[in-house]
Amino acid sequence: MRTPYLKMILFLFLFTGCQNIQQHTPTQSKTETTLLPVKKPSWTQNFKSPVSLKSHSSFYSLENPVDAFAARLYLIDQATTSIDVQYYIYKNDLTANEFTYRLLQAANRGVKVRMLIDDLTTTGKDKDIVMLANHPNIEIKLFNPNRFRALFRAAALLLDIGRLGKRMHNKTFTVDGYAAILGGRNIGDEYFAANMNEVVFLDYDILALGKVVPEVYKEFDIYWNSPLSVDYRKVINETINHSDYEKSMVHIDALHQAFLKTPLAHHIQKCTFHKEAKRGDIPLYASREASLYFDLPRKVVSDPNDSRTHLSSSIKGALDGVNHELILISPYFIPSPQMMQNLKKIRARNIPITVITNSMASTDVPMVYSGYQNYIRPLLEMGITLYELKPYLDQIPKNRKEAKKFEHISLHTKMIIVDDKQLLVGSANMDPRSDKLNTEVLMLIKGSALISHLKHELKPVLTTDYFYRLRLLATKKGSAKKHIVWESREKGKKKYYIKAPKAGVGKRIGVGLFSLLPIEGYL
Repeated sequence: MRTPYLKMILFLFLFTGCQNIQQHTPTQSKTETTLLPVKKPSWTQNFKSPVSLKSHSSFYSLENPVDAFAARLYLIDQATTSIDVQYYIYKNDLTANEFTYRLLQAANRGVKVRMLIDDLTTTGKDKDIVMLANHPNIEIKLFNPNRFRALFRAAALLLDIGRLGKRMHNKTFTVDGYAAILGGRNIGDEYFAANMNEVVFLDYDILALGKVVPEVYKEFDIYWNSPLSVDYRKVINETINHSDYEKSMVHIDALHQAFLKTPLAHHIQKCTFHKEAKRGDIPLYASREASLYFDLPRKVVSDPNDSRTHLSSSIKGALDGVNHELILISPYFIPSPQMMQNLKKIRARNIPITVITNSMASTDVPMVYSGYQNYIRPLLEMGITLYELKPYLDQIPKNRKEAKKFEHISLHTKMIIVDDKQLLVGSANMDPRSDKLNTEVLMLIKGSALISHLKHELKPVLTTDYFYRLRLLATKKGSAKKHIVWESREKGKKKYYIKAPKAGVGKRIGVGLFSLLPIEGYL
């Protein structure tokens, strides 16, 4: 999700039933933690891997949003020693409140919780941060913080956009050093289908166990100990007393009790992950090899063209290995000149390439579509198959019955599939911002049945019932000139649009205005 960047660019260019929580007295006397010693927790026996987790990595696929939230809650509830939370966005809504409640419960059991949150979206949350961080077992740091917390915050962003415009986009969640979840989801309702009457992001995470998890643990520790990760007390001046703290804990408990009565809580009880966890039989996909790649924290204070801090070389390495098929999935797709050259080389070998992204109607950031639309014709002329997600479902997938309630959907998955052999998944979009400005994290998985599983899940929905397929067609018989058209299937019949469909006047105007601005490098 990129809503904060809309404001930034506008400023720049237009001047943009569980146990109750125990009560703890607020404390400010904590020692700085580093990488914690890891002992194998007993709960790992509930995960069933076909290979040894000492020498291999194994994964659970979290394409279903309810499973993705259930997995996070399960791991928090099972934690015995440590929880590391790293997110770009941590909202103040239904799912975030329940996530916080579970973290507090874990902290009450003696689990050490470290939370590293990017500071761009913490506006108005300073008191909440102080309340949570006053638990003796919870530490909170803000990445690349804005020293102005209220009135002059937006002005500070504008005046120091060279630094504050670069963010930690990483999303990792590690428990006891033995399990990690990473992917595209932040902590907020739209990522877990908590409110189906609003926008629901079609996103993807993986739950990892085994050999690769210490790499995720290490990634968090590198960020945690970076000078760019600042203890909240050095930024936030809010103070609380014992009475305020107790009231806050009572309020969080009340929010939890309310959560238990929500449709999401009901869906969790019926979801696949919850049932498997209850049986103590959570099946995993094994991998021949898995590696983690991440930008270094200092990327946000370095020259954007200094690739020494970047992970982009790992993507290039994966693309170089294409032999049969390449599938690129990104909600914000603005290929770099280097990527365009790589795609041309792959197409020169007659290898099919499929790109899946948002339509103008489904995107949550019209500004990005204004940059992407310039690449539509060149991509189609290369012979690349291009799909854009519809903003609603004309038809409901057989294995996604809950999707019938979605009012509006938007793609948020970031994924590359190379042949049947390699999978890249993580937080990085395929655009200039992820490449050169923000920090990102990606996992490369090789030789896993997980890849075949994902392709099997993708195949039946990659049709014009769910996506617009873009083509170059002559709109007049006998005309040599070809136009971009959006092919759709609606109510059982084919339909063609000569303009981006279902976008609405507001989005069209916005895309048109943004396309006039020299902002592609910021998208």
